[in-house]
Amino acid sequence: MTSIKSIPVKTLVVLFLSWFLICPHCFAGKNSQATYSKIAAKVMPAVVTIIVYDYNGKIENIGSGFFYNEKGDILTNSHVLTKNTRAEIKTKSGKKYPIGSIIERNEKTDIVRAHTRISNRTPFLRISRNIPAMGNQIMVAGSPMGLEQTITNGIISAWRKIPAWGRVMQISAPISPGSSGGPVLNMAGEVVGIATCQMIQGQNLNFAVPVDNIFNEPKSTKLKFYKNEKGITIIE
Repeated sequence: MTSIKSIPVKTLVVLFLSWFLICPHCFAGKNSQATYSKIAAKVMPAVVTIIVYDYNGKIENIGSGFFYNEKGDILTNSHVLTKNTRAEIKTKSGKKYPIGSIIERNEKTDIVRAHTRISNRTPFLRISRNIPAMGNQIMVAGSPMGLEQTITNGIISAWRKIPAWGRVMQISAPISPGSSGGPVLNMAGEVVGIATCQMIQGQNLNFAVPVDNIFNEPKSTKLKFYKNEKGITIIE
């Protein structure tokens, strides 16, 4: 039997390169894992779970969102923060803070900005100014089915045009109810979209609103919280 020592160095190099060409994912997989882990550690402190309560104080809806500045302002889907009595966020540390006011709502693009009552500075995610291409790797962070601090990965499967929303991203990263409003991130940890909906008849047919809508759409009327005659806070 021939030992490894008796094989010429050139032969070993050729064999090694041939194996790498046949199985490149054996190396890429480890690098990808390291990249995803680093991004997750970097972004998750800025990702929040949004809890919405009905008029009786019971949980009506759970969604996701993220801080986009250090003042505690969040971005999420408009359909997550509807006209309900009360809403709050839950951070990675487990602390809860009330949402104090709606800064801006745009129902056409399904995006809302809201201010939370946090006195200290918050970690926040940077929003990418570059439009990602089909095939680019992405990650989604949020609380699918209420499972907080969850990340999934995939690619941008396609760009679609939906009459109600305009141009949207089709993504392969799995999302579920509760993921709505969560950030879609590129491999630099920047936000390129906001997870919005899924097509339940298919598999991994998910859609996100691109963040360029945040900058391109005209500003809508600012909305506020107020208390009615019974002292119940209402979002309008």
